[in-house]
Amino acid sequence: MFTILSPATLVEEIYFRGFLLNKLWQTTSFWRANLASSALFTLIHLPGWFALGNFSSPLVLTDALGILIFGMVFGWAMKKTDSLWPAYILHALNNLLVVVVFSP
Repeated sequence: MFTILSPATLVEEIYFRGFLLNKLWQTTSFWRANLASSALFTLIHLPGWFALGNFSSPLVLTDALGILIFGMVFGWAMKKTDSLWPAYILHALNNLLVVVVFSP
């Protein structure tokens, strides 16, 4: 349960959608800002993959693309609702799915 509702999930949403996406959006279009913040969101997951030994997996590019797409969906949800809560809930649901599908 901690993984799903982790404080890190909320902190990621506050930083990447609440702060970074909004700052970038002030200087460019929403979709460019969303892509840039989502790409950075993807990059912060790389150290975890290294630590878990998953970086050498042939699926690492697929995983990275999935995180990029989810990041963009989270950003779109924030824009559509003008709130971070839908992005946080979607992020938590994604974490739940990962835990349920990939836990031993």
